[in-house]
Amino acid sequence: MAHNPARIGVAGYSAGGHLALFAAGTQNQPQYEGSGGNAGVGTQLAACMAYYAVTGPAWEGFRKQFPMAEGSSEEAWKQAEPGTHVKGFPPTVRELLELKPDCEALIRYLSRTGKLVEMEDGVLFEAGRYQAVRERIIGLIRKNGSISIQTAREEFGYTRKYVIPLFNKLDSEGVTLLKDNERVFTTAFARQQKGEK
Repeated sequence: MAHNPARIGVAGYSAGGHLALFAAGTQNQPQYEGSGGNAGVGTQLAACMAYYAVTGPAWEGFRKQFPMAEGSSEEAWKQAEPGTHVKGFPPTVRELLELKPDCEALIRYLSRTGKLVEMEDGVLFEAGRYQAVRERIIGLIRKNGSISIQTAREEFGYTRKYVIPLFNKLDSEGVTLLKDNERVFTTAFARQQKGEK
């Protein structure tokens, strides 16, 4: 069967989404090619779609559900997380419009209907991903009392370009505020977490 190797894409749902993202992030890297019967064939992809993918740190159940060998090292877990292999992040609105000037109406529609969350500096997050990251940040503050930019960078693999708009978004929602260069819960949100009025 004839096929065009320049037009191959992958897609997956849940754990399959994790594998699709991993395949997209590790293209043509020998250490991940395995020992199948396609030696010398490239593994580059033209597209990747991941639906509700299991992507590690943003979901606390990752280590319980993902099939890593018992006793796997921290480095092995890190390498199993697709975000480790990301070399770039989705563009901001400005960058996206530079690439595809006719997509502004689509961006506005997706933002208006809640599919995208737009933050300062035009940073865009898919709504489900934003909620997962938001809940993880809340969980870390609940556990540690605060969260710093550096901690968030290490937790999610994001640069300051993404962490600062995320933190400011949570500030605007009344979840956090800046104190001693770290984010802590606002008094109102802390009371809400405790079930107080």
